[in-house]
Amino acid sequence: DERERLHKLVQASAATVVLVMPARGDHEYCDEMEEAFKGFGTQYLMLTQLDLTQRLGHVLTRALDSPYPLVAVG
Repeated sequence: DERERLHKLVQASAATVVLVMPARGDHEYCDEMEEAFKGFGTQYLMLTQLDLTQRLGHVLTRALDSPYPLVAVG
């Protein structure tokens, strides 16, 4: 299983796990991604494609609602 291999890799490398998501993703997609990465020891959130986002309120809401601190936007 790909998730299991990724989990083992993260543990073995002691990597800092950053969840990278598109800023223009809908809430349902973002919630699913956050849930899927919860078991990997995710520590931070990075939102990409900010230049393609039409609603900056969504970006702010996602950053505030996320269980992970926002470390970067791109």
